[in-house]
Amino acid sequence: MFQKTKFLTALLFSLLVAAVSVEAQSHKPKFRSQYNIKKRSIYGSKSSPGISFIAGTGMSVLNSDNRGHNFGDDGLRPFRNNGFGPNASLGVMYMFTPIIGVLGSFDYNGFKASEGETDNKDVSFKSHTLQASGSLVVNLIDGYSGFGSNKRRSILIPYVKVGLGVARYKASSYFEDENGTLPALKDYPSVAAVVPIGAGLNIQCSKEFSVAPEINFTFTSTDYLDNMVNEAGYSGENDHFLTASVKALYTPDFRGKRFRRNNR
Repeated sequence: MFQKTKFLTALLFSLLVAAVSVEAQSHKPKFRSQYNIKKRSIYGSKSSPGISFIAGTGMSVLNSDNRGHNFGDDGLRPFRNNGFGPNASLGVMYMFTPIIGVLGSFDYNGFKASEGETDNKDVSFKSHTLQASGSLVVNLIDGYSGFGSNKRRSILIPYVKVGLGVARYKASSYFEDENGTLPALKDYPSVAAVVPIGAGLNIQCSKEFSVAPEINFTFTSTDYLDNMVNEAGYSGENDHFLTASVKALYTPDFRGKRFRRNNR
């Protein structure tokens, strides 16, 4: 399964590199005067938003081995069987251009599941993960429209991202009816590699503030996030998870403040 994960990651990364190449070619200047170079050095590039500070919260659903139901017959019960819980994240993003940026983030995910059928017994589990990752972010449209001093920030900016990181996790499982803790299958806490892949829509509320609903699918290199190793889950052998969240972004206008200080 991890070979499949690496293939999907390599494919998406290739598409992002292609987007970077196209964006670089589209922004290559045909002619640049000394006046324009000097003007950009004084006022800064109006087309690049710079640094953004990000905080978000949402819900995650785990692909676990603790499943004995299907969506067709049991409605939303598989969410409860597989494990779900809160997500929280903090990050810093730097946009080199209106299209290309990098993101560093820390994420917390908590999962809790119950009433899954494993070996004809109802099993519950709890797990917690702390994740640190770095991602390449690509806006699917130029965040600015217009020309020269008339450029304006777009209100809606769809984006995709792919990253690589590491997660520290701890899990425990137990029988619901007997209230007995099952043996730990690993020396918890343990560490796993993660590959987060996501997409979202950046909604500009003002020059400095925006919100972004976002979907992420995180591939992991471990099958022990649920303290179980049984039949494969919905998305393969390892315990991957899906996250839906809303993020708030604050982009301070450092260049504008510096310009105002220089004119006092």
